[in-house]
Parts: sequence; structure tokens; C-alpha cells
Amino acid sequence: MGITIVMSLNPAYKMKDFFSMQTQDEIFTCPYLGHQMARNRYQIISQRLQVTDLSPPTHRNMFWEVRQIQDEWNTHMEHAYHLSWLVVMDESMVLNLNPRCPGWLNVKQKPHSFDNEYHSSAD
Repeated sequence: MGITIVMSLNPAYKMKDFFSMQTQDEIFTCPYLGHQMARNRYQIISQRLQVTDLSPPTHRNMFWEVRQIQDEWNTHMEHAYHLSWLVVMDESMVLNLNPRCPGWLNVKQKPHSFDNEYHSSAD
């Protein structure tokens, strides 16, 4: 899972680049992950990894596979997390560099109108 997170943080590279010892250019180098796991083993594990035991919905929903994790997280946090008297909220817009990312928003008031929007809170 950690390897997948590292790969998602570098959307400009293909999966095979992360397991290649060759440098792509002088300045930007793709992180080499071959020391952590072999490419073929990563591919086999990724093909069999499932994050939900639910059936796909009949309507188009790009996030259906992570909804069960999200619901479990929210249920857990209702019982485990208790707010203090002061909570700070923040909204962030992150430039979308991945054209296959299904979660972008169109917010016309922002400098880059097609981005991913995140909300965070600090207690």
C-alpha cells in the first residue's frame, strides 16, 4: 500500500518507471521502488488487492470502491474523536496534474479552476 501511495504522489511517471534504475532526466528523477519490492510481485499483489466487499453500483460512481472505507472511518471517528472548544477549518485547492483523476472540481473563482479541493480541520 505504501508503494501505491508513493506512486500516486508522482503522477507524471508510469508504473514501470518506479522499478527502473534508469534516470528520466537530470533534474526530476522518479523514485526507485525496486529495493522495496520487485515489479512483478507488486503487480500480482495489486491485481488481487481489494478494498471493498460490496458489488459495484448500477449507476456511474468513480469512488464506489472507497466508500466502504470512508464510512468505516467516519463511524470510528464518531466514537474516537472528541472536539475541543476551538476548531480551525481550512480549504485548499491542489492543482490537478493527473488527467485520470476523477475527483476534480470546477471552481471558477480560483486561479486554476479545475483542481482537487480539500478541507481539513485542526483541533
